[in-house]
Amino acid sequence: MNKYSAIFEGAVPKHSPELVAEYTSAGFWGTATIGSEFRQAAALRPDRLAVVDGKRRFTYREFAEEVTAMRDGLRALGVDDGDRVTVQLPNWWEQMALLFAIVELGAVLVPVTIRARGDLEYVLQYTDSKVVVIPQEFHGFSHVDLVEGMRPRLPALSRVVVVRGRAASGQVTYESVAKEAAARGTGDAPPVVSPNDPWQIMFTSGTTSAPKGVIRTHNGTLYTLRNLSGFYRLYQGDGTDVALGVLPISFIFAQYLCALGAMLSGGALVLQESFNASETINLIERERVTYAGVVPSMVSDFEQVPGIGERDFSSLRLLSPAGEAVTRERKEQLHEIFRCDIRESYGLAEMTWPLGQRADAPTEKKYATTGQASPGAELRIVDDSMEDAPVGQVGELYLRGPTLFPGYYRNPEATKAAIDEEGWFHTGDLAILDRDGFYAIAGRKKDLIKRGGMPIVPQELEDALQRHPAVVGVAVFGLPDERRGEIACACVVLDPAVHTTPSDLLHFLRGQLATYKMPERIEIMESLPLSPNGKVLKSELRKRLEGTKTST
Repeated sequence: MNKYSAIFEGAVPKHSPELVAEYTSAGFWGTATIGSEFRQAAALRPDRLAVVDGKRRFTYREFAEEVTAMRDGLRALGVDDGDRVTVQLPNWWEQMALLFAIVELGAVLVPVTIRARGDLEYVLQYTDSKVVVIPQEFHGFSHVDLVEGMRPRLPALSRVVVVRGRAASGQVTYESVAKEAAARGTGDAPPVVSPNDPWQIMFTSGTTSAPKGVIRTHNGTLYTLRNLSGFYRLYQGDGTDVALGVLPISFIFAQYLCALGAMLSGGALVLQESFNASETINLIERERVTYAGVVPSMVSDFEQVPGIGERDFSSLRLLSPAGEAVTRERKEQLHEIFRCDIRESYGLAEMTWPLGQRADAPTEKKYATTGQASPGAELRIVDDSMEDAPVGQVGELYLRGPTLFPGYYRNPEATKAAIDEEGWFHTGDLAILDRDGFYAIAGRKKDLIKRGGMPIVPQELEDALQRHPAVVGVAVFGLPDERRGEIACACVVLDPAVHTTPSDLLHFLRGQLATYKMPERIEIMESLPLSPNGKVLKSELRKRLEGTKTST
């Protein structure tokens, strides 16, 4: 055991006392919690706009009252310190009220994407959640029926709370819980919450293994937000920010950058229920949005909005693309559309924002790289020999620092496998460091193509293909090959208005790429499969095409 080893108290991993002391004495960690920061923001700007969605608008005073009512309502339902509350909602204001209510009780939020089906049951069983919060239905799907079918297999689940709809027998509505609590008035003071306690279990996607529950602490989260404001200036932090939550705030990227980033600094949060490019544009104009997070797959949708070049984006200070490796072409396209600062961000549920672009970074660096390390974060790029890779050479990114999670919930084995004895988290992401101290994320290590022993970084091919005027979407990955080990396959979505063929694309690539990097297979597709948070599912494409012959 050393200072980097997680200490498991039952199911919950915690940082060692030595590491807590080190990060506290260094000034990275303090005594605030997410709940105390929210109350301070509400007290400083009670009449400022806090949250907007398609149904309601709240000032901070009004929203603080909603949080208090839901906090007391959850307590009346039996939610106590350390209890898990699973929330499966779209980007509705109730999701944020629940977040703050849960953390003030010392309970633990377990957010789940609105698209989850079987994964919801897995999460509820794995966390022994006492309460689950769901919509009655969303886009025609009955979440009430889904959960009722699961309940016999969920002995720990005592309450189902239904938002915006009717509750089935044995369930309660969000509105009744809040209304009854407000009528009773505030009861006992909420418990004292330690800043090093967990406030959230964020589950990984589970594309290659069972989803793992990432523990996030108050201190790790608040230090991340300080860096986003103070070091990276992704938002101003003075109450003037208007963040657009277009990506699901059940995921780390939008939750931190937009939701918590805006509301813990007194800014406004605008919530879009689900992504629609035209509605996103309308919200930016109408609400005078200043910043937002996007994923690369959204670019082609924005380009197809009629009259996009005449829309008013004067309020927009910056867009931050993330979620997967972002090509130069995508950044340039975003700048051409929105005419604002484009700054990539990088982070994981396990370690939030170790890397990003500063406001004063040279424009060329913003396009060519992912950014610079955040204060306190330590980064290594490691080659196949487990040695530090030379400058300019690709390797796996290792991370360590005050925003690193303490471990996976109920999973000491996975925690030990992910964080080595020196405290380095092995990300599985490929990166390159240049001579000026800027890092570029080059995709997933598992996606690195080795053709005849020569490494091919998929992002390099994707970046080159996206320069072609007909290409609106692309994913490059390796397929097994008996002679060469692997070959490069490119799945491409084309603009129907621009005629082109795979042969045209290969001709376009010649002169841009080394011959061994040229794709042996190009598949034209109508669309690329996406995860709920907008990432291209290369694993699904690989499964479709393995063992098949080219269709082009």
